[in-house]
Amino acid sequence: MDSEHVQPDTSSEDKSSTTEASFPTAALGSFIGKVGDAFGNLQKVIVDNEKRTLEMVSAMNSMMETTLKMGISSSLQVETFSVEKLKELSSQNTNDIDCSLVKLIVLVKNNTKIPIENTTIELGFTSSPNNKIKLYNIDNQEKNLTDSNVDIEKSLVWKESNQDGYKVYIDGVCLVPFTEVRTSIVLGIKNKEQIKSQFKVKFLSPGTGSEICINNSFYLYILYQYKRTYIPLNEINNSLSSKKEELIQKVKAMVLAQNAEKFQAKLDTLRKVFFVPPALGVEIGSYCIFESLEHGIFGFRIERVDDNYLGECVWLTSEETSDDGIDFDSISKEIVSSA
Repeated sequence: MDSEHVQPDTSSEDKSSTTEASFPTAALGSFIGKVGDAFGNLQKVIVDNEKRTLEMVSAMNSMMETTLKMGISSSLQVETFSVEKLKELSSQNTNDIDCSLVKLIVLVKNNTKIPIENTTIELGFTSSPNNKIKLYNIDNQEKNLTDSNVDIEKSLVWKESNQDGYKVYIDGVCLVPFTEVRTSIVLGIKNKEQIKSQFKVKFLSPGTGSEICINNSFYLYILYQYKRTYIPLNEINNSLSSKKEELIQKVKAMVLAQNAEKFQAKLDTLRKVFFVPPALGVEIGSYCIFESLEHGIFGFRIERVDDNYLGECVWLTSEETSDDGIDFDSISKEIVSSA
C-alpha cells in the first residue's frame, strides 16, 4: 500500500515572514511622507510669512510716500518786475529789454520729520510758437522778502525745445524737516498771453528709491505781465501824490475803450490784484491801471458797487493806446477768477 508523501504546509510561515520583512519599508515610507508634508507646510508658512512681510514693507513704503507727498507744501508767488529792479539785481545785459518782466517766487516746505536729499524743483512754460520767453538770473539776496530758516542760492538750468517749451531746473535742493526753501527767478515774456505752466517737486522715495513727483499746473495770467496801480478817487481829484502826478494826468485823459465790455468783480478781489492797502477803501470813481512798454497805460474805472460788494468796471484806454493789442476779455476773466 502506497503511502502518501505529505508536504508540510509552510504558506502561513511564508506570509508571516513576508509581512515581517515588508513592515519596516512601509513605516519608513509613511515617515518620509509625513516629513515631506511637514517640510511642505513649513515652506508654505515661510512663503506666506515672506509674502506678508513684503506686503507690510510695501504698505509702509506706500504710507511713507503718501506722508511725504502730503507733507511737502509748495507754492508760487507771481509779481510784476521792473526793468530798473532787474538792472540793479542782474549781471546780464539789460540794456535792450523789450518784453514784460515777471518774477516768480518759489516756496517749498518740508512739513515732515524726514529729511529729503537731492530734490529737484522744476518750472515748465508752454507758450504759442511766435512767443519768446527768456530767463534772467538775479541775485537772490532779498533777505527782507523771507522769514524762512533756509536761504539757498542754486544755479538754474534753463532749457528750450520746440516740443517741451521752456523749463528751468533747480537741482540738489535739501529739504530739511520743518523748513522752507525759497528762491526766485525772473522771466522776460515777449508777447502778452496766458502761458500754460507746471510746477514740479521731484525726489527719490527713501524706501523704494522710485521717483516721487508732486505736480501742479497753473497759468501765468496776462494781468501778471503788466504793472498794476490803484488810484483812489481823492488822488484823482486832488493829485495828492507827486510820484503819481504824471500818471494821474494820463488817467484823466483816458477815454472809453471801443472793443471792451463792462465786467463785475468783487471789491476784495480788486484789492488783492491791485495791491490796495488796508487803510484805503475800494470806492466808486477809483481807477485800476495797467502799464506796459508796448501798450502804455489803460485800465478801468469802478462805476458803481452793489449790495454784494460787486464793482461794475468800465474799461478805458489812453488816446495813444490801440485797443487791438489788448485782450480785455481775458484780463476781465482773470481778475474775476483771482478771487
